[in-house]
Amino acid sequence: MAQCVQAVRQTGGAAASHSCCWRNTARSVLHSTHSSSDVKCLPHASSPTSDHHIPALPLTESRLTKGGGGGGGFPVTDHGSEQRGSSESGSATIKHENIVALEDIYESSNHLYLIMQLVSGGELFDRIVEKGFYTEMDASRLIRQVLDAVNYLHNMGIVHRDLKPENLLYFSPHDESKIMISDFGLSKMEGTGDVMATACGTPGYVAPEVLAQKPYSKAVDCWSIGVIAYILLCGYPPFYDENDSKLFEQILKADYEFDAPYWDDISDSAKDFISSLMEKDPEKRFVCDQALEHPWPELQLTRASERAWAAVSG
Repeated sequence: MAQCVQAVRQTGGAAASHSCCWRNTARSVLHSTHSSSDVKCLPHASSPTSDHHIPALPLTESRLTKGGGGGGGFPVTDHGSEQRGSSESGSATIKHENIVALEDIYESSNHLYLIMQLVSGGELFDRIVEKGFYTEMDASRLIRQVLDAVNYLHNMGIVHRDLKPENLLYFSPHDESKIMISDFGLSKMEGTGDVMATACGTPGYVAPEVLAQKPYSKAVDCWSIGVIAYILLCGYPPFYDENDSKLFEQILKADYEFDAPYWDDISDSAKDFISSLMEKDPEKRFVCDQALEHPWPELQLTRASERAWAAVSG
């Protein structure tokens, strides 16, 4: 974290420094690589309102994820009773405007082909790199969509477990495009009788209780949303170190700050919103319903409506 902030400080100028920090460090700090076998994903150019919406859930027994805040990564495995529980969730039907749909599945003798809903706007990660950071209004609009979709998943008993900018896709290249949640490869059904305890996710976005190897709940997704909101508003991650052990130590302690001068012009309401999601104690951490009722995203939407009305009536 200190290294990333230092990289920003050396550039001079708040807006320029946000952008420079991201262009120089973002890919090494946040970018992740994935490995999977025997699965091929093909885009499907059908209508977004297709009725054949089922979730893209785990189809491989292991996954290696790295990035998200450190110089390396840690292996992610999801097998045994947890894997069986995840597979059972494939019978659920997911239909939400902010979730990428799995339209169909085809199986050959050697491969399983997933026909995905076509989204063409690219990753949120790439837009952050391009923009440097988001205004509070734009960030709140995006985070509200993510919260609404994740709340929908949680109400269905599904925990994503790997929310990050690389797994949030824009539906189209337009600036006002909606955001779509993708990649359910580490998702898990709550309430299947199995306790979630597998250390999975992406360094930099994973909740403290996961790193502590404690049983955890859907609250891990809310922590990740808080990290994403933090990055959107300032342009750099709350936790950063080239050494994974030191990175994990920061996360375990919830050791993050709203550094001056980069957070000076960001509202106290936004900081409170993030702090409520990035609460170390999962019992005290906001769930999606609470986050959706927080005044920050609602206030930003109200202000946006007022500006639009003033522009039309003026």
